Amino acid sequence: MYILPIFTLQYMMGVLVQLKHTAFLRIALLSLMLWAISHALSMLDFSCGQQDYGHKNGILFVRRVLLAY
Repeated sequence: MYILPIFTLQYMMGVLVQLKHTAFLRIALLSLMLWAISHALSMLDFSCGQQDYGHKNGILFVRRVLLAY
């Protein structure tokens, strides 16, 4: 459900790259695409609803923060 908007935005970016004078639209679309990717990553639940595996979500968050810096 969260992946489909990313593919749509990527397709739109591909179309805009081929058109002339769309630099500002591509920059705006890039920020929207980065937000959609961040949103999709934050919605992942690796614990599958089980309390015993809740630490997996924390590990994902720490890795994501460390990669950002």
